[in-house]
Amino acid sequence: MLDRGIGILGIALALIFGVWSLAPEGWPKMPVWAIQSGLAVGLLLIGLAAGLIIADKRNPQGQLFADTAELQLHIYGDERTPNRLSFSNIWRWYFMQTAFVSMNEKGVEVGRKTVQTLFITFDTPVKIGTLEVSSPDARLPINEVKDFNPRSAVIVFSENVPPCTLIIKVHQ
Repeated sequence: MLDRGIGILGIALALIFGVWSLAPEGWPKMPVWAIQSGLAVGLLLIGLAAGLIIADKRNPQGQLFADTAELQLHIYGDERTPNRLSFSNIWRWYFMQTAFVSMNEKGVEVGRKTVQTLFITFDTPVKIGTLEVSSPDARLPINEVKDFNPRSAVIVFSENVPPCTLIIKVHQ
């Protein structure tokens, strides 16, 4: 409600000082700086009110957060894209493989290192709690959650994930 009050005050100030600047000869004259200051403050308050109203519409109070999210992927262990087995509260996911190749002076490959990254976007924002990365049928390489917020998560694996079922769970 305060945002609307600020907006009404801004409109009133802009109108009063705007009309005063166009005053007929019989009215007392106001210094130019006072008229310009009044208009500026009025426009500033109108802009402030518009920003508050827009912010209120974009961030509705009482936004619901999910308690859990889960994604199960079948990892093939090679260059193929994993197959999604099941999911809940997952909007989008992407599994990226990045290869780092080292070469000698002659341009011959002497080493290769692959890092895999899983990007997850939640359908409904989740309450920040615990993010578990596990597999019931294989030992996973060292992994790290690089980012975890109510809308998304980024998980990096230090090596190729072996063929397995990869389970990502978010819970309290």
